Amino acid sequence: MTNWKVILNIAKTHLLTKMKSTVTASLGVTFGIGAYITLVSFMTGLNEMLDSLVLNQTPHIHMYNDIEPSEKQPLHLAKEFSNVFNVVHSIRPKISQTKIHNALPILDYL
Repeated sequence: MTNWKVILNIAKTHLLTKMKSTVTASLGVTFGIGAYITLVSFMTGLNEMLDSLVLNQTPHIHMYNDIEPSEKQPLHLAKEFSNVFNVVHSIRPKISQTKIHNALPILDYL
C-alpha cells in the first residue's frame, strides 16, 4: 500500500528547497514544449499550403508524344553493312514535332 502523504511531502520538500533548479527545469520544459508546438504547427501549415499549391497547379492528365528512335538508322541504309549483324547502342531518337498530332480531334473527343 502506497502512502501518498509521505511521497508528496518528500516531493514538496525537494521542490521547495532547490528552488533555483526547480525554476530552471520548469522553464526549460516549458520552452522546449513551446518550441516543439510552434515548429509542428509551422510545418503542418507549410505542408498544407504546398499541397494546395501543387495540387491546384498540376494537371491530372498529361498528353505528349513519346520520343522514339527512328526505324531506319543510318547503319541500315549503307549497303556494305546489309548482310552483317550489327548492334547499335544508344540509338538517337527521330526528329519530329514536339506538338501533339491531331490535337483538335482529341480535345473534341475529350
